[in-house]
Amino acid sequence: MTTNIQELMKSANDALKALQRFEDAFENVEHRYDPEAVSVDERSQFIQLRRIYDAALDMTDSLKFLQKPILAEGALRKQPNGRYHVDGVELTSGQRLELYDKDDDVFYPTALEHKSRDYYIVLLGRDVAIESKLVRIRR
Repeated sequence: MTTNIQELMKSANDALKALQRFEDAFENVEHRYDPEAVSVDERSQFIQLRRIYDAALDMTDSLKFLQKPILAEGALRKQPNGRYHVDGVELTSGQRLELYDKDDDVFYPTALEHKSRDYYIVLLGRDVAIESKLVRIRR
């Protein structure tokens, strides 16, 4: 990994810690929050902070995912039980994974979901076959 990317990952880790502190602080206030006991300005601030909190949860989740080591990488294969696996790791609906895009030469985060009789990769849509797609799974 290049030094610039390593430095960026360190900054992301610092941001993760700050986001987690904000989330904890918000949750402490939220448990005691009484909209009748605060001013209109504080209620307005709380509404905005709630939106920021929701976004922070998404960012925290993404940063934690990015820091996980890669557990398996390879082509998706369908098993006799109907589920897919990659390199021996069985996948289930809701499984987070990264899909390789050969045109961009990059892995994109996405998820595996189930529709009626088969699975699909959210990034590709419900009508794209996923057998043999190159993916990787993080621990």
